[in-house]
Amino acid sequence: MRPLADTCAWCGKAFSSVSLNHAHFVVFWHSDKPVYQRDTAIKITDILKQLKSSSHQKQWFEASLYIFNKHWNIVDNFRIDKYLMFLRLQLSSMFSFLKHQHYNHADLMWLTTLL
Repeated sequence: MRPLADTCAWCGKAFSSVSLNHAHFVVFWHSDKPVYQRDTAIKITDILKQLKSSSHQKQWFEASLYIFNKHWNIVDNFRIDKYLMFLRLQLSSMFSFLKHQHYNHADLMWLTTLL
């Protein structure tokens, strides 16, 4: 996976989709109360929709799953429900992306190999 890399317009530092997804994972880790958790998950998931290029959207989703895989072993029983909800929202967003792409065969194969 080649992560999406860019430069922050505010501070001028380089960042990647992996580092941003890691930051979102930590933010979500500290979110309490179900309503706030859902709102936070929706806002993080909506980033995928803001990316214009389909390759950037795929890179973002790959980075998100990479971070989930990397940190899944530290998710405890108290946080499992909110992370499963977050993962469901991420998958739903990716399925919407596939629908928007008219279920392009290459995109379907990409998702199949990713999962």
